[in-house]
Amino acid sequence: MAIDAEDYEAIWPLRRQREVVTGELAAECARLAATGDADGPLLERLHQAAERIAHCDRRNRSQLETRCRHLAGELQHLGDGRRAVAGYRVPAAAGARYVDRTG
Repeated sequence: MAIDAEDYEAIWPLRRQREVVTGELAAECARLAATGDADGPLLERLHQAAERIAHCDRRNRSQLETRCRHLAGELQHLGDGRRAVAGYRVPAAAGARYVDRTG
């Protein structure tokens, strides 16, 4: 399924945030492996980073679900014949037929 520019702009910051947090977690894991210190502040930072990644995933999923509901609503409007491509109104008599108003 392709996404349009609006969907991309809504999703991109969340994906980028997750990439940053995942990078931080990888760096913390490398430090943990280098020091062998499984306790203390380093381990706490690992747990915090993992929690931030989980939070980013929940926000991403929520954002995608919101966009999918919006698109489903648009499709329902199209199916009902109330709207057409690019927001053009479709006359009631047209029903659910596709109306090409792009020329």
